[in-house]
Amino acid sequence: MTTHPMLRRRALLAGSAMLAAPLPLRAQSRQITIIVPFPPGGTTDLMGRLLAQKIGEQAGETIVVENRPGANGNIGSRAVAQARPDGLTWLVNSDGIATVNPALYGPQMGFDADRDLTVVGTIGVMPSLFVVNPRAPWRTVAEFVAHAKTTEVPYASGGIGSGGHLTMEYLGSVAGLRLSHVPYRGGAPAMTDLIAGQVPAAFVVIGNAIGHVRSGALRALAVSSPQRVPQLPEVPTMIESGYPGFEVQLGNLVWLPAGTPPDIVARVSAQVQRAVADPGVQQKLREQAIDPWQIAPAAATQWLATEKRRWTELMAARNIRAQ
Repeated sequence: MTTHPMLRRRALLAGSAMLAAPLPLRAQSRQITIIVPFPPGGTTDLMGRLLAQKIGEQAGETIVVENRPGANGNIGSRAVAQARPDGLTWLVNSDGIATVNPALYGPQMGFDADRDLTVVGTIGVMPSLFVVNPRAPWRTVAEFVAHAKTTEVPYASGGIGSGGHLTMEYLGSVAGLRLSHVPYRGGAPAMTDLIAGQVPAAFVVIGNAIGHVRSGALRALAVSSPQRVPQLPEVPTMIESGYPGFEVQLGNLVWLPAGTPPDIVARVSAQVQRAVADPGVQQKLREQAIDPWQIAPAAATQWLATEKRRWTELMAARNIRAQ
């Protein structure tokens, strides 16, 4: 049977039209970008990549992680706050973008986290580890406090407004200590000088310090979580060390641009919850001393507001400002 030339031409045109269809109409072209506003290799980057891999497997999404470090997380977070609210640009970041940076940077942030971002999920929380150089004389928090009440003690942190900075200043506030802050450009150089003995003490990210504690390069005095951590069961909590209510934990969350339609927010939230509930993801988080964190977005937003009040008051009382 011979096909009429006109019918054959119409079939070819229809095929050409399908091939020329705009890329956004093709399911395989859909790509989600997770922006992590810190360099590769850190704990926030780890969480972003775990999330991207698992959601990609579970939902068949194409997800890439893009690191945009700078300004204590402000640069990458601002990019998400200003992105189109179409569900294709996500932010994975620590809570500091909403709890610390507003008071620290003010209008310099270039956006308002409460107004311009929407919480859609939580990933993990982690305490800080109070460590000292092993050549320092202190073996307990009580010994450190007794010394720092009479003698100014320098301490390291990953920068002004970092978790290590504010946690030590919190201890200084509740215990009445004389402290001298030595800020570094990130946790890695601070850790290097801490191990070398250039500075004697710090609160550090627990996952980054466990190996150094086990090797004897650092001495752990306490953890800032309400319970001891399984990775270092011999290390007491700050509460056990004589400071009731001393709980400081860094939360990592997922945000979308404000104005994202409710159905997209609900879908992304469900994807995040499902990924964090995965046993494999939870095991990898716990290997880094990160506790999987699964609370509803509304509860997470309320937690952020409470932490924001806490750190804003501390920074005002301790005269902490960006430089």
